[in-house]
Amino acid sequence: TKIPGFRPGKAPYGVILKHFGEANILERAIEDLIDDIYPEMIEELDIDPHGPGKLENVPSMDPPVFEFVVPLKSTVELGDYLSVS
Repeated sequence: TKIPGFRPGKAPYGVILKHFGEANILERAIEDLIDDIYPEMIEELDIDPHGPGKLENVPSMDPPVFEFVVPLKSTVELGDYLSVS
């Protein structure tokens, strides 16, 4: 996003804060961080998701803690269905 009077990436933080607001900056930072760490965590925890995960909660930002809901493939164990008459 461009800020009038500044080259991309060169605006002082105070100007960015005034232009976008703290909540928007924090939201964007969280989105960028999640884009980086979510695939790493899925791989590290050896999870095979059935669909995309959803950010459920951010209980802390110091240190950053994120809680996700991740749909998993269901596992079905069949009982002794062959003995049913």
